[in-house]
Amino acid sequence: MSAPLQFDQYQSMLKEMREMKPEDRELEQDMDGAIQAQAKQSFLHFNSYTWQESDEYVVGRHTREIADALDQAITDYEKGKSTYLIITLPFRHGKSQLISRAFPPYVFGRLQEYEPEIILGTYGQGLSNDMSRDAQNILKSKEYKELYPTVKVDPRKGGVEEWRVEGSRSKLKATGLSGGFIGKGAHVMIVDDYLSGREHAESETRRDTAWTGFTDLTTRLAPVHIVIILATRWHVDDVIGRIQNRNNPIHEDYKPDFPKYNVMHYRAKEDDGTYLFPERYPPQWYATQFGTLSAYRVASELQGEPELPGGNMIKIDNVHYDAEMPDDLLYVRAWDLASSESERAKEDPDYTFGVCVAVEIKIARDLNGKTIQDDTGEPCKFYKVYIEDGRFCKEESTKRNKMIRSAALEDGPSVWQGTESVAGYKDTYTTLRDILDGIRVVRKITLKGDKVTRSAFLEPVFEAGNIFVNGNRNDPWVDLMMKHISQFPNGAHDDGLDALVNAVNLAITRWKEGGALQVDDWARNAVG
Repeated sequence: MSAPLQFDQYQSMLKEMREMKPEDRELEQDMDGAIQAQAKQSFLHFNSYTWQESDEYVVGRHTREIADALDQAITDYEKGKSTYLIITLPFRHGKSQLISRAFPPYVFGRLQEYEPEIILGTYGQGLSNDMSRDAQNILKSKEYKELYPTVKVDPRKGGVEEWRVEGSRSKLKATGLSGGFIGKGAHVMIVDDYLSGREHAESETRRDTAWTGFTDLTTRLAPVHIVIILATRWHVDDVIGRIQNRNNPIHEDYKPDFPKYNVMHYRAKEDDGTYLFPERYPPQWYATQFGTLSAYRVASELQGEPELPGGNMIKIDNVHYDAEMPDDLLYVRAWDLASSESERAKEDPDYTFGVCVAVEIKIARDLNGKTIQDDTGEPCKFYKVYIEDGRFCKEESTKRNKMIRSAALEDGPSVWQGTESVAGYKDTYTTLRDILDGIRVVRKITLKGDKVTRSAFLEPVFEAGNIFVNGNRNDPWVDLMMKHISQFPNGAHDDGLDALVNAVNLAITRWKEGGALQVDDWARNAVG
């Protein structure tokens, strides 16, 4: 076995070796030694050899290419050359398992004579600790000991935030990007998932914090080093975006002395319609992700090509008007109040808008009946939104309050009433509660993120044609609401959209309380 084995052949032989009885394995020491030798020299083979999960180690094109790039980084390190690498992947494609969890143990084994120090940074200390613990468990595994019997976790310094290799200066430091790094050095620096999600991505403050943490980390680098940044892209102005701007000679943020990063960019779906990881996910899984995420989120989280949101963010072409409303829907009405004097006194004052809405929610499954999961591991859901009625005005408080009370009485006690209650809008809840005092209970609606983040949830629902309106396109309330939706976020008003976002969120809460999640034909067809 002098020539390197192809990976598929290697996995087959590794499986055969693992299934041998101990006495038979002793007789096949040449094969055993050759398999181990390849695991010591190839990161892809190392991952297969030390794989700790019960399911089979599945690789794709991106897995192979990334593993090759990291092997090259180690080779260059041994030659005294630094590596700067950016890796962008869609969610749930194995980036953290491959790099943050498995690469540190591989480095400690391959480069043990250099006694490397590793810094592993993520958006939060807890996530960094989890990855550090997993890396440590690989070192402690029987399989790793077979490859590198002298590379062991020092039991005296074996915590998860910082741990050492016994008898060596090699160590791993796990940190959140908002933490402190004084006195911590790094021959290898891994930055993984520097933003925790869409809400953080839309916050400039959070993006600045991630950037500050990243730049602080780079000050700890040894003269020769490996820097790996891996992420599912969330925003055009994230850490990777800022690095690319500094590497771009025509960008205003270009810095000629900034390290030049090589970029390995993987899209979930190519222009020819092929998917990135068919070895792990069937086409239905990808179809569901593309069908349930907004175009804004698809561009960033699946394709790794984030864009700034522009006008006409939500397309209204597929809305069903004069639609028949199903029986037994659970309705709510949510209000967006132009409650302050300044809002009503503007030259073009805001609207008070109330929308009566119900939803149906279906869990998506593939053709084999298996639940399809989103980026958080939760079941993907498809939504149908039924808009029963809308009320609006630009009136002073007396007339506005009369309209709200009248709508609530017409709705009847079975229709929940609610409004947003978060920082900056807390007075709207108390205002609506006072208006409906003695008539209806008012429910608080708590939403996170800015308006773009909140509204992006509805984008795929509109695109899928799952908005049904009990009214004509020319009805005044329908026309106004659709104008507010179609012109967002650059329109003069967004009150109709705000009311709809509030109503849908409240309706989802009511559906979960009063209706079981289902799977039916339209959900299956959406992913089939």
